[in-house]
Amino acid sequence: MARQTAGPFAFSVCLTADNQVLNPYMIDFAEVLETIDHKHIRIDGKELRGTIRQGKKHADAQVLSAWLTEESISFGQLQIARKSNEITAIPELLNALDCQGSIITIDAIGCQKAIVQKIIDQQADYLIALKRNQGALYEQLSEYLLKNKAQLPRYEQLDKGHNRGEKRTVYVTPRVACLEAAEEWTRLHTLILVESTRVVAGQQQTSTRFYISSLIDTCPEVYAHLIRGHWGIENGLHWHLDITFREDDCRVRKGNGPLNLNIFRKFSLFLLTHEPSKISLKRKRKKAARDDGFMLELLKSA
Repeated sequence: MARQTAGPFAFSVCLTADNQVLNPYMIDFAEVLETIDHKHIRIDGKELRGTIRQGKKHADAQVLSAWLTEESISFGQLQIARKSNEITAIPELLNALDCQGSIITIDAIGCQKAIVQKIIDQQADYLIALKRNQGALYEQLSEYLLKNKAQLPRYEQLDKGHNRGEKRTVYVTPRVACLEAAEEWTRLHTLILVESTRVVAGQQQTSTRFYISSLIDTCPEVYAHLIRGHWGIENGLHWHLDITFREDDCRVRKGNGPLNLNIFRKFSLFLLTHEPSKISLKRKRKKAARDDGFMLELLKSA
């Protein structure tokens, strides 16, 4: 079902049966994206911290988003129901997305058999972080990769700057059959190990992370870029919502208010990001508030 706002700059809002907003833009995504094939879709949730009530730990409003960093589009979102979490919301969001042929990355909360099955049902591929809560799979996978990493293909990344440096080494193997627990996971084809060493202000920190994937590519560089690229949703969406739009300072709590404002912030972020001026998004916001002509150009581009 589609609902359209009134006024000279109307835009379409696509709703599910329970009024969850899916596409808050007047955008033909097929036209913008050309094709969803091989697009990297990042899925992650965000608390609207301004809706945390006194004495509570979690926000009343939490939004799950599907983000394409390259196009700066949050082309799907779902408000997580109270007394629920991302585990139950992710399949609902996937049901509403046309993600055939895409690669979907999710952090460890999405490492659930039902979510993996849903992604495959949608004819997409997955790359998902794995943590200890997956018991047998984690134990078998971590033991195998750490024991055999010297024989596995690897790819190294080195980042330096701002008084810090990080070295990441990614190891990959398609030898899933070695893991008995892997049989329970739909189309699990690849196991990934990431070892990171960070130096911050002279202090060294190390970490080890594991991932599972339905992709059949055995090139570790592919997975290195996907894993690193997943944080595009934090840097390209959540950071700007918090810093550029100061979303967490907003005290609107009642009804659909928090979700509606979140939608308009994302719509504004899309417009500002695609405006070609070489100034910061904060300055573009100020310019739009002070210059009606600039505001009109932004709206016309929608």
